[in-house]
Amino acid sequence: MGYFITEEEEVNLTLMASADSDIDSDPEPETDSEETEEVFSNYTKEQLLHALDNAVEKYLSKSV
Repeated sequence: MGYFITEEEEVNLTLMASADSDIDSDPEPETDSEETEEVFSNYTKEQLLHALDNAVEKYLSKSV
């Protein structure tokens, strides 16, 4: 791939993927975005990347 993803972009992608994943699995929508941001701020870079990997794998398995 010729595209380099910065650490900030990785975090943003992971947050978006995790939010999308939560929508699919959580019957109650999140009502407090500050609470969500606080939870994600507690994740390590490795945890965020793992969540992103899982979300991408889930997306790719649905599109095949």
